[in-house]
Amino acid sequence: MVSCNLNQLSKIVEALTEVSMGSERISSSKASILLSAINNSEFIICILAMVDVLKTNNANITTFAINEKRKNCVSEFKAIFSNASDLATVIGFDLRMPRIVGKQINRSNYQAKDTEQYYLRSIYIPLLDTVKTDMTLRLSTSTLEAFDLRLLIPKTIVVLTDKDSCEKKNIIKIILNVATKFSKLNAEVKLMTPDLLESEVMLWIHKWKKCTPDQRPITALDALTKCDNEIFPTIRLYLQILATLPVSVASAERSFSTLRIVKTWLRSRMDEDRLTSLCFLNVYQNINMYDKVDEIIELFAKQKKRRLEFVV
Repeated sequence: MVSCNLNQLSKIVEALTEVSMGSERISSSKASILLSAINNSEFIICILAMVDVLKTNNANITTFAINEKRKNCVSEFKAIFSNASDLATVIGFDLRMPRIVGKQINRSNYQAKDTEQYYLRSIYIPLLDTVKTDMTLRLSTSTLEAFDLRLLIPKTIVVLTDKDSCEKKNIIKIILNVATKFSKLNAEVKLMTPDLLESEVMLWIHKWKKCTPDQRPITALDALTKCDNEIFPTIRLYLQILATLPVSVASAERSFSTLRIVKTWLRSRMDEDRLTSLCFLNVYQNINMYDKVDEIIELFAKQKKRRLEFVV
């Protein structure tokens, strides 16, 4: 639901309302349950709070970014609550806080002066604290620091350095700090001075500024394949580190999902080569194979002798 366009939520509510008023008992019952869940203050607040915490426009899902949100939680949540109020009005209800009593057993009893303060204390602050705790417990300090290497991804670094020169200096400083900790992985990198590394980063930025936005890689793997080892040896090493972080790429998870789709019960006797090939075709659907149809047929025809001759 987080990935869903929130502006379309009103249309979803309209559709569910129409279905709930229908004559088909099972469908109308399920639609009424969903409608009741959506027309809920906690649901709207939770969606917008999750979007605010998990957005990754400038690679700032780090402990530092969460700490900053936690320090400025009142001002941060004010904008979230304003958007939630507008969204609730469009759907057709008002944000309200639950009834507060002297003693509460079945749910938390947050003391608050108004609705905004109640949901700030009951949803937004606990969410920030939970995300911060999970990141601290599940990821080591070195891994969290390595996330700053995502600033080397062309689309990210070009967007951030286009703002002003001060922002560019800060980004280069962050990259240099992280690079110093990984310099022991390679003897050539160990000999590189900060000035040379800064020059290489500046050249990397200049290279991608000349390209159009759709030509700039948006992932570590894409940036690694387009990084020239002769011109950018140090940046290539750091992109390799970034690409091997288990939580920075989803290629492994994507392969498992693809395997469930491709290897069905009807294809259980498929051999390994065919299974691997079909999985690759499913994962890399963005590669245009129509220009190589003749080459593929020619390769298939030459694999073994056949009774019928392939004619292209």
